[in-house]
Amino acid sequence: MQIIYLVLVWSVDHLSWVPSLLGGVSAVFAAYFWSIVGDPPQIDEGAQHLGVLFTGLTLAFAGFVEVWRRQARNAERTEASQIRLLLGDAASPIVDELAKMASMNKLQRGQSLVKVVSNVCAAIPLVLPDAKQPRVIVYAIENDPAGYRRLTALNFFGRPDRPAALTDVPRSRGASIFKVIADGETVFEPDIRRSTRPGVQSAGKKYLTFISSPIITGTTAFGMVSIDCPIVGSLDQNDKPVVEFFANLLATAFALSRR
Repeated sequence: MQIIYLVLVWSVDHLSWVPSLLGGVSAVFAAYFWSIVGDPPQIDEGAQHLGVLFTGLTLAFAGFVEVWRRQARNAERTEASQIRLLLGDAASPIVDELAKMASMNKLQRGQSLVKVVSNVCAAIPLVLPDAKQPRVIVYAIENDPAGYRRLTALNFFGRPDRPAALTDVPRSRGASIFKVIADGETVFEPDIRRSTRPGVQSAGKKYLTFISSPIITGTTAFGMVSIDCPIVGSLDQNDKPVVEFFANLLATAFALSRR
């Protein structure tokens, strides 16, 4: 279904001018041949036949364009419904756990946070089935012995590449990422080999595309959730709201666990 949807949308975006153009040409020819009926009389029959033919083609092309657009709209609605169902199924156990956290003691809330993090790591690939060979990471902000803030992976799911910690050292990659978190910005990089964003580097990386969203409530930052893939095209702009949605759930869990 996803492939059909993408083909239909691409066709409407890039090829819908073809039947429209042909319909316009047919309309011109239809008008011409109807205009010459009876002038001279000997071409009456041929002109009528051609007028009927091009009139029919004009109507056919116009109908084709409308059917084409309608199919794309229907495919888009179907795709949106499927995503809503997937999102609801994936988020349900997380929301249930959040509801329980409110009445727990501090120790229990910490244990519940571990469950929420694990569920989010497993849920995001389910909601983004087109992400090929994904890895989802949930980072938490901690303080290292030198006094710098550090992003440490609490959990990850998918490809077995173990994520490294990122430290907020001035002029480092970690500092750039901490700035993104402070700004509350969700970042999508379609191909890190072509990125000019500070902190994004491709050397030594086993992934080529990623989406990262800060785990933040108000002015309090707790960490970051990220999904990356080694295949360009596995993620797109439409996937950002999904990652942001789970980042917001994580932010609620972190806030409850720190009460």
